[in-house]
Amino acid sequence: MANRSLKRIRLPPDCLSALEAKKMKVARDILEKNQIELTEVLNINGVMVDEMIGLVSETICPSFKTALDILNSGHARSCLSTGISPLDACLQGGLTCGTVTEIVGPAGVGKTQFCMQSCVRAIGEWEGHSAIYIDTESRFSAARLCEIAQSTLCQSEEKLRSIAERCIVVNVASTASLMTVLSELEEVIIEKNVKLIVVDSVASLIRREYGSQSIAARQLQLGREAYLLKKLAEDFKLPVVVTNQVTMKFNSGPRKQEETSEISSRQEQDSYLTAALGTSWSHCVNTRLVLEQGSSARVLTVAKSPLSPVVRMEYQIMEGGIAVTSDVTAAEENFWEMKINPCSTSELPQAEGDPCNQSSAFYDA
Repeated sequence: MANRSLKRIRLPPDCLSALEAKKMKVARDILEKNQIELTEVLNINGVMVDEMIGLVSETICPSFKTALDILNSGHARSCLSTGISPLDACLQGGLTCGTVTEIVGPAGVGKTQFCMQSCVRAIGEWEGHSAIYIDTESRFSAARLCEIAQSTLCQSEEKLRSIAERCIVVNVASTASLMTVLSELEEVIIEKNVKLIVVDSVASLIRREYGSQSIAARQLQLGREAYLLKKLAEDFKLPVVVTNQVTMKFNSGPRKQEETSEISSRQEQDSYLTAALGTSWSHCVNTRLVLEQGSSARVLTVAKSPLSPVVRMEYQIMEGGIAVTSDVTAAEENFWEMKINPCSTSELPQAEGDPCNQSSAFYDA
């Protein structure tokens, strides 16, 4: 709260001008000084300083509300449709505003397609609003975005150009760059009327920069990213969508004095794929959707949600994005036992040396 931008607080124009001249940009800059210091620094009278301090304090202090207050406000819960009707029905409307939704799966199952489809829905559903797409793997396709929009919204070329213009793509190549972007998003969200934030993917940078010897540092970095994402979602009442990769988990501990061929032959029996980044990260997301390749079709599973039981449905990737092709059925696995099928056995990652392997007891903390 103390890091809230002063531009989001309804201060008098004279005060804002004085604050900007002294490079005071967030609430903390005011609250760390007393009345005399502020009067001298800003060169304004004490009455204005008192009013400014009172307004800033009142704005950033958390207010207590009852459940009845929230219900009466009419903003108890709003959603962004995913464009996938059966999934929206399971999630009671779609992607809940103010929450983080994670899309998990191996390569090639449609995670990026889901993200672009969500961007199209956000921009098309709310006229004059935008979506932010943070791309960490350079997989965003503007042509594919327009194809989805044209297929689902039947827009003219002028409207398609407007949708493309309101999808703000940010490429980041490091966790430091990602943190900088997330820290500076507030003004962009306000200026561009942003209604959706996408991070595709949250796992790629972490796996690239942190090895198996940096588990504690990696978890600390993930915690910082999760904090900023959840803060943006809650402060601006918008949904945040992130994609995650998969990693191999062993049913039993590593064996010693076994031949390599023996280990390889037992790989499928003794290991399986699951969501990367560990248990601690899984607690940071509100909803987890798993995309995978089943025996005969691709399958979407609502693996974790406060609004839905664990259910699954088959889907295909069409011109307009992801489309469900089967009835919704109850899933056998629960969230903590969920095993993810790879697109092919050749895509199974090696567990040894993978910093995202959940077999470490650290993740159970």
